[in-house]
Amino acid sequence: MTAFMLSSFWWSDDKFFLLLSALVVPVILLGLPRVVRGTYLACMGEPALRISEMGFWARNWSYLGMISWHDVASVEIETGKIKQLVVHLRETSFARLDGHDQVSIMLARLVGFLFFRDAGPNTLRLISSSSLKGSWEDFMVTLDPILAANGIPRLDGAASR
Repeated sequence: MTAFMLSSFWWSDDKFFLLLSALVVPVILLGLPRVVRGTYLACMGEPALRISEMGFWARNWSYLGMISWHDVASVEIETGKIKQLVVHLRETSFARLDGHDQVSIMLARLVGFLFFRDAGPNTLRLISSSSLKGSWEDFMVTLDPILAANGIPRLDGAASR
């Protein structure tokens, strides 16, 4: 990584390019194991998202295991060309995440901030309408009673692009 950053400095005198490479390369390196694991689990037939009364399990965040509903502060539905389900965790549950996970999420937030796609603090992007096999409306009809039963507010917002 250091060699890439030094070589990018020699390729261009643009300080923004150097800053961008210093942020993007660690995000890629920290996100690569998640992508490989998610691809493997998808090939093995694991669903993208499992929701139950106890909590949820997301393939993209599978190493976190089942995330309990009491760790969730709110759920946001981002509308736009592609709809996304974004979960806002409580600060205490975010603090319990593994150090690697916290750094990965914070770097992804920083890159998202640079490209105007920041979902906010303590957030996990779970699933998008493009990755569902069924309809988004059927998914929401199933999700809404579970959220209401657990006292979790559902926020509707426009996608930040």
